[in-house]
Amino acid sequence: MRTALGALPDSCGVTLHDHFTRLADVPAGARVVFTVRDPVARFVSGFNSRLRKGLPRNFAEWTPVLEEGFARFPTPNSLAEALSDPDHLRRRQAQLLIANIFHVATPLSYWLGSVAYLRSRADDLLLVMWQARFDEDFETLKRSLGLPPETRLPRDLAGAHATPPQFETALSAAAVANLKAWYAGDYALYEAALELRERILARSD
Repeated sequence: MRTALGALPDSCGVTLHDHFTRLADVPAGARVVFTVRDPVARFVSGFNSRLRKGLPRNFAEWTPVLEEGFARFPTPNSLAEALSDPDHLRRRQAQLLIANIFHVATPLSYWLGSVAYLRSRADDLLLVMWQARFDEDFETLKRSLGLPPETRLPRDLAGAHATPPQFETALSAAAVANLKAWYAGDYALYEAALELRERILARSD
């Protein structure tokens, strides 16, 4: 989305923020758009992004902790399954790797605050975009902002910052169960955000 909207002239009135910007950083009364995705899917995407050092769009070298961690847990499934490993040391090693991957370690509350706070900003939300319906939601956003119809999302791997097909994304039932427990707090916010999304879309119909 940054690639698509960053090409627009300033007159369109869209302000783009970086990954560290929180909802609380945006003044009350300003219109806000953000995207959410299922926390388990975010884990897989964040893991694989750091596994490939941010390539092809960006590049950030591994720290020694990451180098050792990825050698031990080379796939998102192996890391997720280790969260319930009977061996205490292996569980701690898994937790250490998670703590050193920003998009895996950082809870959704960093960006959105509490469920109560998110709901208190409902009137400021122009749209809550859902990764599972991203293309559709982008078209809704274009209509809401009156953007040129030729505004398009990038389709190449670098522009879309997408995971290349050779990276593992499959998760076992045990891995999914571990992650849902790990991200229980995120799921409460995720579901609240989707509820707000439905209200916004209902108003625009």
